[in-house]
Amino acid sequence: MNEQTYAQWSSLFLKVGNDPHGRQQLEPLLHAMADWLNGLPEGLGPRAVGTLLYNLQAMPSTPGTEAVLQAMAWHISKTPFLDAQAIGNALYGLQNMPSTDGTEEVLQAMAKHISPELSLSAQAIGNALYGLQNMSSTPGTEAVLLAIAEHISPELSLSA
Repeated sequence: MNEQTYAQWSSLFLKVGNDPHGRQQLEPLLHAMADWLNGLPEGLGPRAVGTLLYNLQAMPSTPGTEAVLQAMAWHISKTPFLDAQAIGNALYGLQNMPSTDGTEEVLQAMAKHISPELSLSAQAIGNALYGLQNMSSTPGTEAVLLAIAEHISPELSLSA
């Protein structure tokens, strides 16, 4: 299967993951996704990073979720560039996730992509901040917030 197929497949996480009975059934799929990610020799493209993490939103802390997060952190660190939409979508997908080694690794890897040279739209900033709500104060969370803060200035219009 290719990157796009798995990005679409990951949409099952979002749909089924919100059903308490479906979460148990997702565990084997999460492990299969982690195995696939770990078997890829190169990093994922920006769109796949954003989509895969977006579709994990509100997933409970399980070994499968943790395995996917850790695999994604490796891929994020190997991806040369993430655009504003991928960053916003990826961080949005972390909403309400507990503080785990996997979330911390993802946050640390994401922070490195939020450089001052990158142009973050108001939408990307909003999505990123929304995804960080309820996150524990960790070095990864703080690194992402500091990187995003560089993109917010008094002259910036957050409308539109």
